[in-house]
Amino acid sequence: MLRDKSKPRQIKLDKLSGPPPVRMLEEIRQTALNSGATVELPFGDDMQTLILTVSREFSKGTWVWMLYRDDGFSSGLEWSHATHDCNYIHTLVTNSSPGFVVSKSAPSQHELGYDSQDQSNNIRKGTLEGNLKNIQISNLLQSMSMGQMTGRLEIVSSNDTARILFVTGKPVHATLRGAEGNEAIMQVFAWEEGEFSFYNEPVNVTATVTRGLTALMMEGAAYVDHLTYLNTAGLSYEAYPVRVRDVSNEELVKLLKNGVDCPMDLQLSIYQSINGTHNWADLSRGISVKKTEWVPILFNLISEGLIRFDKASQSSSAPAIKNNIDWSIIQAIEHGMRRSDTGLHTYAALLWSLQQEFYRFEGEGLPFSLVVFGYCLKSEKPHPEYAASFIPFRARAIADLREKVSRTKRKYDLLCHHGAFAYAIVLPMTARDTAKRVAEILADTCASIAVTDEYPLNQIEFRAGIANIPQDCSSLEEMLALAQRAKPLA
Repeated sequence: MLRDKSKPRQIKLDKLSGPPPVRMLEEIRQTALNSGATVELPFGDDMQTLILTVSREFSKGTWVWMLYRDDGFSSGLEWSHATHDCNYIHTLVTNSSPGFVVSKSAPSQHELGYDSQDQSNNIRKGTLEGNLKNIQISNLLQSMSMGQMTGRLEIVSSNDTARILFVTGKPVHATLRGAEGNEAIMQVFAWEEGEFSFYNEPVNVTATVTRGLTALMMEGAAYVDHLTYLNTAGLSYEAYPVRVRDVSNEELVKLLKNGVDCPMDLQLSIYQSINGTHNWADLSRGISVKKTEWVPILFNLISEGLIRFDKASQSSSAPAIKNNIDWSIIQAIEHGMRRSDTGLHTYAALLWSLQQEFYRFEGEGLPFSLVVFGYCLKSEKPHPEYAASFIPFRARAIADLREKVSRTKRKYDLLCHHGAFAYAIVLPMTARDTAKRVAEILADTCASIAVTDEYPLNQIEFRAGIANIPQDCSSLEEMLALAQRAKPLA
């Protein structure tokens, strides 16, 4: 393809007296897109100049930003980042130039023209913004309703993002990691922190919220009470539910009739699955119900004194059969399959495990799944054809990941490295729906880990790619390609 020689390769803008505002970054990014050129923006004072450049990187599907420093004696590159998030670049620029103060003198014509441009060209700001630390989520939703507002409410917590769409004050659609519609709104009621913004915009979407706000608020309040009670009682994915006493089905039915109204067959099924040897992460994989459905069931079982949560398994550590096998000889093999610096299985071990599972599928028809996961910048939208760009975990975070996941995964699930900054878990004998629940457990597990010092928590998000044989694909090559396209759980 021939280059259009009529377009400039570089555009130099007038020097500013201080760091550029976010809206100007948005403008120069658009200029780089429209012109196909590298846009260069100098700023600073007489003693020192910083030069910010931006160019469109079509091969990566994003913009490349670079910051250079020139003090008159030497110059060099400060940093380089590929992103389309101007807010993030503004943070980096501000942190890189703490000594600069925007001049109090009369602004330049360029700055005047930029600040007075039409609102449609500016970065969109929410018409209502704040933090859930200062307002209860129920009061926030009621304000949407009373104002008969139409648009999108976005709430960003440290590890998740909720989106609720309103039409004349009525919630019509909602999404949250692993939940949609009524379920998503119900779970949001348990949030106590998170920055929110409401955007006035047209809404045209298939309705997933089927109940009115008042009914949802009442159910949400009960859900929060039950969840708080369970958390106080020790509920976590790592906890082991243990039967306090064994009762017959007839006696169990009588006891549970005094509790919260829940499907009796489901309550019986969950109670019968509890044996003290499986933690809640393992048990919840086999329960195809929503969180707002199993929370009241566990509440009934705990409040009626039927179960408790322990930190350790009730199973005996003694071997079932005594023999003279020296099991220590496998330690050398096991050690060779792990990275010495992290303790996680290598990518080669991942491929070997997938190969063995594929042989089992061919021979016995046993399904298996692969989950590739990690953290990405929220501004980097997942591309449908390419692998996600993950950010690195700090060393301590990798150790925390290994320890926490080892307590929630099955003994034969394999946690491995996947590429430079991503991780993967091989799930033998696992259907796709169960693999998705595993991904949600991984997201909750990682939420308690201090992943990185490089980016603020509100700028990163957990993403996971899920692939299953035979539900999604029929070859290992397809499985790896599908799983690498990690995206936010919704």
